[in-house]
Amino acid sequence: MKPILFSLMALLLLGCLDKKDTAVDPLVEKQLFLELQLQAEIQLVGKWKVRKKVSNSGSNSGQSKSFLTNCSIDNFEMFENQNFIIKTVDDNGNFNFVTGQYYTYFESVVTQGEIPRIYLFTADYDLKGTVDFEAALGSIENLAFTSEGVEFDYTPGNSDLCLNTPYTYEAAKEEKIEVDGLGEQAVNLFLEWNLKNLVVTVDGSDLSNFQCEIIAQSFESCFDGSCTLPGYISLNITEYGSYYWKYRDTDNTIVSIEDAFWKFDDRDPTAQTFLIKYDALKPWDLGNTIKIISLDSSRMELIETRNLLEYRYHFTINEVENCTF
Repeated sequence: MKPILFSLMALLLLGCLDKKDTAVDPLVEKQLFLELQLQAEIQLVGKWKVRKKVSNSGSNSGQSKSFLTNCSIDNFEMFENQNFIIKTVDDNGNFNFVTGQYYTYFESVVTQGEIPRIYLFTADYDLKGTVDFEAALGSIENLAFTSEGVEFDYTPGNSDLCLNTPYTYEAAKEEKIEVDGLGEQAVNLFLEWNLKNLVVTVDGSDLSNFQCEIIAQSFESCFDGSCTLPGYISLNITEYGSYYWKYRDTDNTIVSIEDAFWKFDDRDPTAQTFLIKYDALKPWDLGNTIKIISLDSSRMELIETRNLLEYRYHFTINEVENCTF
């Protein structure tokens, strides 16, 4: 493997410190830690397609949990705000999602070639206070950036997630989508949008607030109280081709995620049209067409054509209207 940017910087910076010198300035050590942390997190930001290499159950048997079904990582996406989304796949080919926050940790900032651990926590865990690593959902260890991507070990933590088996993985980063054609709108497209209203046009008639009908149909089994019924839907479009529908309850917790893939429609030189598809193997020319009608820092309107129907999505940033059932 050929470690790159942050590993090289670490070696250069660490080489400037004499580990036998007891007069090393603590401020220098702190700055080194911040540099290492920043470089690791900058390189991790993005979407990664993952391939399982070997099981580490022998060396991490104490960490392994016993479940009827094992899960492994299919892909994951790291965001600049320290949030993450991991897509898992179980032995039966079923997909699910784990979401939360990640925290980068170095055991010793003056050890030659120090490699960070990336700890994964729930979305509501307070990372600003004293971090209890025993509370982590899991951790990414032995992280190495290579010319092909990254290699790392995943170790399960203190949770009952299906992602319960330690493995060694290798991952390749998805290409970033070029958004220059959007101009100043580009930064707004990648905000976290709340779906305020979905209007579906059928035979010339408009059905308003159809997002509540989607929730009611998708979570019909939850009306008996056996599971959480979402109150609203949000949309997260990323620069790495991800299109996440997030079903949230009234306190903003993510109940479920539906993912898709997107790219700009090459047939529209204005960059106001893009395509989405829910199956990675589906040809792009069979994807759904979405047109950007309006977009600024607080509101977005999209129109999607699908199966001869028109779906008009009205999104806002700060306003949330929970569905009442």
